Amino acid sequence: YGVQVFFVISGFTIAVTYGSVSSYRQYLTRRVFRIAPLYYLLVIAAFALIAGGVLAPTYWMERFGSGADLYNLIMHLTFLSAWDARVANTLPGTEWTIPVEVFWYLILPVLLPFATQKRSFWVGLVLLLILSGVVRVLAKQVLPSGTAHFLPLSYGAYFFLGAALKPLRAFVQKGRDVRKRRLVWIGAVLFIAALVAKNGGSAAMIALGTALIIVGYDTGLDRLRLLTSRVLLFLGSISYSIYLWHMAVILLLEQHLAGFISS
Repeated sequence: YGVQVFFVISGFTIAVTYGSVSSYRQYLTRRVFRIAPLYYLLVIAAFALIAGGVLAPTYWMERFGSGADLYNLIMHLTFLSAWDARVANTLPGTEWTIPVEVFWYLILPVLLPFATQKRSFWVGLVLLLILSGVVRVLAKQVLPSGTAHFLPLSYGAYFFLGAALKPLRAFVQKGRDVRKRRLVWIGAVLFIAALVAKNGGSAAMIALGTALIIVGYDTGLDRLRLLTSRVLLFLGSISYSIYLWHMAVILLLEQHLAGFISS
């Protein structure tokens, strides 16, 4: 469920970033340069390791019969890999969310005016949920199993929800402290309940819980500094690189240290 958390936060970040620049071009440049360098480094390194036989073909390569070929590399470097499940999650198995991110970097600014108005927000959210459902049904009928999981259109509602939090947070933070605390506690309870329940609604509960924490959290009320300690801020600053690289590191260790450990 980290993906749902990630996409809601990303929608909020897109709204904040877009509101702080003077043009769409400046916004997009900031976002791409924030995300592309480490992503390209991972993709090229993983491609070279797999092509060179240092890293074994990943689970998704074996499942869809793909490999470390030029098509795979080009699809990744152009951020189009999410549209083809055969290569979406193959270099080495965490990178599929990045093309989803980039797609919504491009699209979400156009939808921001609708996310900031109460009536249009609900209309937009419902339409994006319907779109997600239709995409998943169609993908299940005509595409290989699991394909819809990678498609950017499956996640629009999460980004849209995150974008709507920017004006809502500004409004809530001007209000009473008791309301802010209540929202954070409700968000935390939803978050934990979703993890415990693990049912069909857990993803939505995780997203809503994340949204409530974003809206209600006030650093001035956090006496324990749970989200603003130096340790967590440092982990936050390197979390993107940890996310991108952790699977490659795990696979390398498993493949090259397994014999040493067992002996």
